[in-house]
Amino acid sequence: MATWATLNHGNGVGVQLDGTIYRTGTAGGTMIVVENSNNVEFFSSTDKGAMQGYGYQIHKSGSLNGLCLCTSGEIL
Repeated sequence: MATWATLNHGNGVGVQLDGTIYRTGTAGGTMIVVENSNNVEFFSSTDKGAMQGYGYQIHKSGSLNGLCLCTSGEIL
């Protein structure tokens, strides 16, 4: 992904991720934001779904920002 996506106001949504999403953009921030939503599920029917945000590249520079699963600003 070179541009970021926001999923807003979802209710009872399933996102099927059967491949790998790679971060190709260099902008800071969050690749995929789910906000103002209820009952949102990411799943893979092939067990091969993944997101590679290259957070390790950001963390090795000493920054604590990078790939995370967050809710209301809290890291899960």
